[in-house]
Amino acid sequence: MEKSKTVKLFAILLIVFLVVALTASVTYFKRGAWAGDRIRVVTTILPLADFVRQIGGGKVDVVTMVAPGDSPHTLEFAPSKLEMLSQADMYVKAGSGVDFELALMDEFVALNSTMLVVDCSQGITLLDGEGEAGQDDHGADPHIWLSPVNAKQMVQSICAGLIEIDTTNAAFYTQNKDDYLGQLDQLDEYIKQTLNGYDNRSIMIYHPSFGYFSSQYDLNQHAIEIGGAETTAKTLANSIQMAGQHNLNYVFVSPQSGKDRDNASIIAGETGGQLKEIDPLPADYISNMRSVADAIALELE
Repeated sequence: MEKSKTVKLFAILLIVFLVVALTASVTYFKRGAWAGDRIRVVTTILPLADFVRQIGGGKVDVVTMVAPGDSPHTLEFAPSKLEMLSQADMYVKAGSGVDFELALMDEFVALNSTMLVVDCSQGITLLDGEGEAGQDDHGADPHIWLSPVNAKQMVQSICAGLIEIDTTNAAFYTQNKDDYLGQLDQLDEYIKQTLNGYDNRSIMIYHPSFGYFSSQYDLNQHAIEIGGAETTAKTLANSIQMAGQHNLNYVFVSPQSGKDRDNASIIAGETGGQLKEIDPLPADYISNMRSVADAIALELE
């Protein structure tokens, strides 16, 4: 409940900031500018930007609202992006319950009512934090992009959006989409081969971001953080016990984990394990997901 109130408060404050910022001098926003005559696309997170570039190639210019190294669970972004957002042709959102989108998407649309909004969650079954089918996007695990099978559906949605804006180049986008879908199929096969054949199927991770990945590849994700709640001494004790029961050697954390890394380090120290990074917000999706599979395979051995 407190987290929900905090998000709402940040949203209200940011709405005020939007109004003030957009009345500022134009020169303040010159730090961000769209390139040439390309289709101007804004995405919430880096993986979506990668998908857009794979399909749009040199015909698109893409910016993300959540900068590299930042978390979509926060509401901070460069003010210079507001002017770019007001001029965008298309916004690509995850649509799966990302805090950032829940708090600000209505304001973004109000700022630019003519841009096409592509919802990448269309056609995807949302899971809750326990890996079961979610009831709505507000209670769902938002990390749909971390399943290559889901990524294929998201790529289809993005391609359809680009074609809606630029029908003249439909064949170009379709060919790029088909090529990338083939690469995602190869990624899926690589992950299967990398993770198959192990009796141990358990991993411990600080933030429960790999639920879709775990569901697809028959893994048991044991999360330290549960439902966004503050990590307590009891939570740490339970996690230490869980790691011991499953003989786990790693505690997986994200590059965006920040202070959460301290709690993860406590668990690793108590179990004789170590921290290992896996990135839930990659700029290069396929390369990163192969690295994720390689890292998890070390735990399964």
